[in-house]
Amino acid sequence: FADLYTEWLWFGEVGFQSVFLKTLVTKGLSGVIFFVPAFLFLYLNFRHATQGSQESYVIFQGGGDLQPIVLQKRHLSILVLALAVVLSLFLGMLASSQWLTFLRFLEPTSFGTVDPLFGRDPAFYIFTLPVLDLIRFIFFALVILALVGATVAYVALGRLHFGPDGLTVHPQARQHLLFLFSAFFLLLAWGSYLDVPRLLNTASGIVYGASYVDVTIRVFTFGTLMIVSVLTAGIMAYSAMSATQRLIPFGIGGYLLVWIGGGAVAGLVQNLVVTPDEADKEAPFL
Repeated sequence: FADLYTEWLWFGEVGFQSVFLKTLVTKGLSGVIFFVPAFLFLYLNFRHATQGSQESYVIFQGGGDLQPIVLQKRHLSILVLALAVVLSLFLGMLASSQWLTFLRFLEPTSFGTVDPLFGRDPAFYIFTLPVLDLIRFIFFALVILALVGATVAYVALGRLHFGPDGLTVHPQARQHLLFLFSAFFLLLAWGSYLDVPRLLNTASGIVYGASYVDVTIRVFTFGTLMIVSVLTAGIMAYSAMSATQRLIPFGIGGYLLVWIGGGAVAGLVQNLVVTPDEADKEAPFL
């Protein structure tokens, strides 16, 4: 509070107290806006994963002078709530730390021109693309945390385990995890969509921006990855609602094939276009 009050007085003395207030408001709102849906998403997923559990669950059997550790059902509910709150606070703090990114997005300035490759105003790459990347990252983190938490819960409750007959998955666990994997691949598709314009403002070898390999190979690869990811997400959702999982390996295999194959082809073409000796000669000139 002392630090905050000192900053408030200092900004008031230099006539920029409104700027400091806007900074605080933006931090608070961005944190709350991301905390609330993150908490609801994680809490509902964790609660769904622990529904139907027995009244008590033995974590440690005990032995000798050690007493057994038994987790009651009410303790499990408190644990789920506390875990969702802590993880959501972390994501809310992450969003709050990016307050300047949100302000740039809310108050953009047009450059009055477009790039020659995609026909977008440069304002998109400076003000909009960073926000889209941040939102996707937070959503990705949410899905990963829900997947990990739900998997741990199902393993602890005995609904997901390896036995003599192989992997045994409870129908509730199978449906829940497949829907989360479907969301995971949708976010991969979103990432591939954002990777295309990102080629214009990232380093590519000895140049900065989209290179010949980016335009001819990587743009096509990202577009194909986006399509394959959406199809794989649909396969996951269909498998969650049906009794068959035969299509899942084809979806995952197709994504890996395009991802690895596209990267290999791009690397091969780049080596053919610019050899190391040529790159050394051109680097000082560029």
